[in-house]
Amino acid sequence: MGAGINGKIGDPNLPVLQLIQVDSVDKCKQLCLNDKLCKEASYAPTSGGQRFCFLYGSSVALVSDPTTGSAHFKKSCKTGYCEKKSLHCICI
Repeated sequence: MGAGINGKIGDPNLPVLQLIQVDSVDKCKQLCLNDKLCKEASYAPTSGGQRFCFLYGSSVALVSDPTTGSAHFKKSCKTGYCEKKSLHCICI
């Protein structure tokens, strides 16, 4: 994949395929896995208690933020995801 698009999770300028309200990080991962067009996904809880999953159809340069509970995942192989941790990718 190319260099991607820089931004923050939830940025309206990012190429979002779908925005779906979910109840867990795992559900967000599964939604992307089941969508052939999805290349990356972000899970973002709000201060109001809602949780959203952003599905992206192209590479985006986002990172997980443990202080907010957000998580970003890249579809890295046919059966799993990579969770971005600093500069390394660890398949989970």
